[in-house]
Amino acid sequence: MRSTVTDVTCSFCGLHCDDLTIQTDGATAQVVENGCAWAKTGFAQPAAPVSPCIGQRPCTLDQAVQRAGQILKESNQPLIAGLATDAAGCRAAMALAEKTGAAVDHMHGNALSSGALVLQRRGWIMTTLTELRNRADLVVLFGTDGNSVNPRFVERCLRPAPALGRGRTRPRQVVFIGAESQGRSLKKALPSAVTIPCRRAELLDMLSALRAEMNGRSDLTKSQRLPARTLAALKKLAGQLRAAQYAVCVWATGQLLPEQADIVIETICDLVTTLNETTRAAGLALGGSDGALTAMNVCTWQTGYPLRVNFAGGAPDYNPSRNSTDSLLQRREADALLWISTFQPLPPPKSKPIPTIILAPPSRRLALLADVYIPVAIPGVDSSGTILRLDSVVGLPLRQLRTSNLPSATDVLQRIMARS
Repeated sequence: MRSTVTDVTCSFCGLHCDDLTIQTDGATAQVVENGCAWAKTGFAQPAAPVSPCIGQRPCTLDQAVQRAGQILKESNQPLIAGLATDAAGCRAAMALAEKTGAAVDHMHGNALSSGALVLQRRGWIMTTLTELRNRADLVVLFGTDGNSVNPRFVERCLRPAPALGRGRTRPRQVVFIGAESQGRSLKKALPSAVTIPCRRAELLDMLSALRAEMNGRSDLTKSQRLPARTLAALKKLAGQLRAAQYAVCVWATGQLLPEQADIVIETICDLVTTLNETTRAAGLALGGSDGALTAMNVCTWQTGYPLRVNFAGGAPDYNPSRNSTDSLLQRREADALLWISTFQPLPPPKSKPIPTIILAPPSRRLALLADVYIPVAIPGVDSSGTILRLDSVVGLPLRQLRTSNLPSATDVLQRIMARS
């Protein structure tokens, strides 16, 4: 019997839109209202019967759990990575890491770490999605059009009229600085947006020129050797920022050049700090897919540190460069990998072969990559749970929408812990 469920939270990007309407017959879930392409694909993932496997051979869940526990118990330096799951799953992963002396990292750990390093070095002034939607009269997008990383960002946050109190007192202006292709995409979604094109490698130069304009140093701006048209656009933007009642500067760390990410974010935060001397301004980092902010917050709650802690010494040791997934695998320091990807069946990074345990939705491809493969429920589709939005201020409920015999990642991790 088909039924319709309203006000459903989507778990497939960091916005976690909670206005979806889903039609389900118990075995399937289909988005019928308000979902983006990511949501439609995510909710439609098949719940195909795939059994747990050891060495690509089908086995029982108990056998897979027993073997996974044995691998972690015999490892000198396990790595629990991917970490794409709900809050309860992240808590269980942290408990398992503490027991087995593992390092923990998220599949988007590089982006998360860049933001964390800026916060640690200088602090920042950040806003929420609700504040941006209702208060901001000027939004500047640095290096992202928003929708390419969070598909309903323009629809949910930039286009709507204020919904709380008096809201902003004048129309919102949106300015984008970045790649021409993203600028064209933004103009389709929001025709009133102003675009200032630049290549990714030029974004830091653009920010430096804008900061010089903000500080009244036009002589420094000219020394950037940018085209006259670009300099004029940046000068106009500097004036708009100074005149705004509430400006919000937006970026998506994962879309910045990795070697520039932390300095770009730091420069944006410097702009925000300067603006707050005379008006009101804040920053907002987009992204947060695959439960990234959930993992980051749970790790902080449990250990006092952001992700990339290592329990090998018996206590959490925070080292964002040494404890990264890539670093541990490339140095061949990790001798066992537990990969968690419950929202979509994403593979672990390629590396020298080590014993690998994979927890993911049904996927015959991933079953071929793992020494132990355990199919698990998709949070918000096959199981209930809680997930944190990209601004880290709201925990949203995930509902089970279809009948599933798959265990949750939480249940599997707790069972592995008992055998480790």
